[in-house]
Amino acid sequence: MGKTGIEYFDNFILKDGFPDGSLILVAGEPGAGKTIFSATYLYNGAKKFGEKGVYISLAETKREFYEAMKQLGMDFEELEKKGLFRFIDLVTVSRGAIEKEIQFLMSEISSFQPKRVVIDSISVFAQILGLEKTRVFLHTMLGRFIKAYNATALLIAEKPMGSKTIGHGVEEFVVDGVIILKYKSLGEITRRVMEIPKMRRRSVERAEYEYVITKNGIEFLELPDLVRDKGEYTLEKITTGIEKLDKMLDGGYTRDQMF
Repeated sequence: MGKTGIEYFDNFILKDGFPDGSLILVAGEPGAGKTIFSATYLYNGAKKFGEKGVYISLAETKREFYEAMKQLGMDFEELEKKGLFRFIDLVTVSRGAIEKEIQFLMSEISSFQPKRVVIDSISVFAQILGLEKTRVFLHTMLGRFIKAYNATALLIAEKPMGSKTIGHGVEEFVVDGVIILKYKSLGEITRRVMEIPKMRRRSVERAEYEYVITKNGIEFLELPDLVRDKGEYTLEKITTGIEKLDKMLDGGYTRDQMF
C-alpha cells in the first residue's frame, strides 16, 4: 500500500503513498525527525493496514527505541507481541562481524516477509561496510527482496549541519525516492520543512511542505498557497490556521512571502 498513515502526507503530498518495491532515502540534519517519520511509517503500517514491519538499527538499542517511541504514542512492544513487528539491533556490531550479520539480517527478513523495512542509518552502515559493499547490499540483497515482495524500505541518512551533500554519496544513486527533512530560518523563527526532490512514479506538487514535531509525532501544517495579486505587493495577513504560529508571525504570512 505504501501509505504512511499520516493524513496530510497521504492526502496531499504522496496521494498514492510510496511506490511498491522501492527504496526511499530519508535524509536530514540531526533532530529533524527522520527516525520519528520512519517509525511512524512502520507503526501505522501495522496498526492501520495490518502490514508487518522491521526496524534495523545501528543508532540505538531496542529498549531506547521502544521507550522513545512510546512517549509519542507508538507502542512497538505491543506490535511485536502480535507478530507484526521486529527490531534488529546492530548497534554493537563490529566491522569484522558486519558481513556475517548481514546474512543473519537477510535471513530474518526473508522468513518474516515484512512489507515495510527501515534502516537507521544507512550512513553508519556505509561507514562500517564501505561504499561498494553497501551499494551491493542495497542492490542485490535488500533491493531484490523489496522488489520481489512489493515491499518498501526507508533508508535513513545523516545530513551534516550546513552540508549540501547527503550521507556518503552512495545512497542517492541506488534509491527510487529521496525525502529531505531540514531546518529553515525566517527571521528569528526556525521552521521545519520537507522536500521531495525525487520520487519515481509519483508527482509532487510543492517544492516543500512545513511540519512540526509534537507529542503525537510528525504533523504537517496546512498552509495556504500564497500568490501575488496582479503583481502588486500587499501587507495583508493570511492566517496559517495554527494559533501559536500566527502569534509568532504577527498575525500570519503576508501574501508576498514565498516559502
